Parts: sequence; C-alpha cells; structure tokens
Amino acid sequence: MFGLNACEGKETSACSNENQICCVGSGACGSADSGLASKRPSFAASLAGALSALVLAMVAIMGAPGAAWASVEQTDVIGSTTISSNPALEQTAPDVDCEYGGLMTSDGKILWLRDPDTEVPMASTTKIMTAVIALEYSAPNTPVTVSQTAADIEGSSAGLTAGDTLTMNQMIHAMMVASGNDAATAIGEHFGSEGDYSTFVNTMNAKAQELGMTSTHFSSPSGLNDEDNYTTVNDYLKLVQYAMQNSDFREIVASESFSYVSTATGRTVKLSTTDELLGEYDGMIGVKTGSTDAAGYCFVGACSRNGIELYSVVFDSPTYQGRFTDTEALLNWGYSHYHWVRLLDTQTLVGTGAATSWLDKTVPVAASEDVWALVFDYDPDLSVNVEIDDRYGNIEGGATMGKVTWSSDAGEVANVSLVAQETVPPPSLADFVQMSWTRFTSFFTGDYIQTNKEIYLGGTYPLISSFGSAAA
Repeated sequence: MFGLNACEGKETSACSNENQICCVGSGACGSADSGLASKRPSFAASLAGALSALVLAMVAIMGAPGAAWASVEQTDVIGSTTISSNPALEQTAPDVDCEYGGLMTSDGKILWLRDPDTEVPMASTTKIMTAVIALEYSAPNTPVTVSQTAADIEGSSAGLTAGDTLTMNQMIHAMMVASGNDAATAIGEHFGSEGDYSTFVNTMNAKAQELGMTSTHFSSPSGLNDEDNYTTVNDYLKLVQYAMQNSDFREIVASESFSYVSTATGRTVKLSTTDELLGEYDGMIGVKTGSTDAAGYCFVGACSRNGIELYSVVFDSPTYQGRFTDTEALLNWGYSHYHWVRLLDTQTLVGTGAATSWLDKTVPVAASEDVWALVFDYDPDLSVNVEIDDRYGNIEGGATMGKVTWSSDAGEVANVSLVAQETVPPPSLADFVQMSWTRFTSFFTGDYIQTNKEIYLGGTYPLISSFGSAAA
C-alpha cells in the first residue's frame, strides 16, 4: 500500500499522474489514497460511487444549516474578533481547510488566526530555524563536509554524497530549495560531530526562546522526526517575521532552483524548489514546505506586493496541494482587506482659517500632499482630528495653517499639514481705518463683526461596512 504513510517523515511532491504522490528522491509514485496495485473500477461502479457521493454531499449540505462556509471555523479570529462573537464575519472570512493557520503583516499586525496556540509538529518547516542559526553562526563560505550519516538520512534529499564539501551558503540552499534532510543534518553536524547535532539544536532552542517562541521546541535540524519537535502558529509567525529580516535568508528562500557540483563524484546536481507558488503566485518570495504523517501538509509563506509584505502559516492541511491552495486563499483575502487607502487628496478643501487682520476674510485650506495609509478593513473606524490655525497679517498661498491627524486604537496612523489655498494680503491704511470705525460703531449697535474658522472634515474615517463589523 502506498499512502501518505509510505512517505512518513519524507517531503512529498506531485507525480505526473493525477491524484498520486511520490517521495522526493525515491522516484516511487502511487495513489495518495490507495495502493499501487489497486484495480481500475468498472464504469458502473464508478457511476454508482459518483451518485452516492453526490447524494451524501447534498444531504450533508441540506442537513447542516450555516454550512455554506464549511471551511470557516467559528473559532477563527479576524483581527481581534472571533467569528463566533460576530457571525456576520463568516461571510467574508477566508475559506481554508488547514487545521492551524495564521496571516500577519511584516510589522507584526495579525490579520487572521486559526487555533494559533496549539502545539503541533511542523515537519520540514523546521529548516527555517536551521537556516537562521546557520546564517548567524557561520560565514557563507565556511566549508561543510557531508558525513555518511548525513548522506544516508531518509526522507527528502538534496542528492548529497558522503565526502561532499560545499560552502555553508550552498548547503543552506540545498536544504531550503530541495528540502534536503541530508543538507540539514550536515549543517547540524558541522557544529558538533557525525551523528551528533545536539549543540546545534540547543542553539535553535535558545534562539526560539530569545524570539519569544515559548511554545516551541526543536529536536533536529531537519524536522524529520515529529517527536519532541513542535511549535504553534503564533510562534512560527514570529519566526518567519524574524527570518525575513535577513537579506541572505530572503535570497535563498526566493530561489526556484539551485545547482552544485559534487566534490565526491564530480557530477552536477540540479535541484528544484518544493515551493510551488514561487514564480506562479503574484509577489511570492518563499519560504518553506513540510510534510509528515503527524504534521500533515505544511507551508510557511511570504509574499510582497504593492509595498505590502504578508507572512502566512499553514499547518496540517489535508492534501499536498491543499497547503498551497490554503496559502493562496489567505493571501488573496489579506491583500483584499489590508491595503492602501487614500485618506485625503490635495483638491479637497478641509475648511477655512480666519484672516484675523480683516473683519470678513477667510482662507481656504487643503492638504499639502495626498495622504495614503495602510488600513485593515476589519479594524474600527479611524478617528479624524482637524486643527486649523487663524493667521494675522500677510498670508501667502501655501503657508502652513494647521494639520489633519488620523488615529486608530493603536495610535496615530497618518497626518498631513494644511496649507493656504490663496494669498490674503494685510489691510491697507484705508482698510484699517474703515475696519476700526466699523468695530467702534458695532459697540453701540451690537452688530459686532467677527469671522471664524470653519471645518468641513472630521469625525471618523469609515472602515466598517453595512453588515456591522468589516468591509466586504
């Protein structure tokens, strides 16, 4: 039988035959659901099976009220709001099948979470931390020699041979591009000895604690063994955010392929990425796949588009392709709801300021430049505060006369200076005498003349749609 169990502890990839998987490096393909020797069903059996499945699906849908979004969980969190506390959110929540997941901006703003604090195995996404430690504790041209133990390790392979010597940079490429367990083990052993990577793993765990990954523990540099190798979605969002600050790491995980010459055999080894979104999904820049029986199919991703960088974590997706489909769904949703918004342009009059040298003159004011801000549709409205200054004497067009500030619960989001839209000269001597006489007579008539500022803009900038808690 060749099910997912046959690739236990191994990275898997798609075979040329539909609905099949293969262990990378093994060349063996088979059905992900049945055995290699499974018989082809008859037409009648196929038709009966299809009709039965259709009936069961219809019954399930009709008998399950509210199941229109079957892959939206009531415990999912959008921003800081759980869907169960506001059912209307279900209409626009991301529809994904993974058991655990998260989406975060590069500056740490959480957009979406699913079961983010449960400790789960993370398979080969472990190699993200392995790469971080290797980059921080060694020079890129440091020679790393492959032991027999590393060359013989099971699972996904970078095709390394015992005795091969690559630079650390090459070894990290081989590990991250092809998910090579052999490369990961060689890196770990480089800091210890053959068969002993405990020193390296201790450093991985120390780094996790430094980053605040309090629910994470590493037991190997490859992630091959699930025992005592676990993390949470929240912890891994912290890790990918940290790792992507390293320019060498970014370059490595963005590589669609990598080649090296084996120093042991002289052959050229060409490797292709296990990340099927690289080069296919708009803005995708890495990071790492993983899969074991216990961890399911995993993918940690990074995407940069229109000046917005998002990080995604998908753990325990039910199918090989599902982890990528889930990631695309999360990123599509993220870029639809976390985006640039023009808060104000230079053509919109914000109000008028009083030209206090005069009795009856005001100065229209507008923003000195267009104002753009990154906003999340599901956040509360932005508050808008307008300050317009009165001015005495000569007022030149373009002179600063106040500012507008937009704020959220987290603090200031944006601000812009307000500038005069026209020039108002000071009054002449004749004008001054006339205004003085007007002021004097108004004291007796009670018709005192005074021009006040006006504000046209203010209150809140709406981010909330008609259904109550998030923009559609």
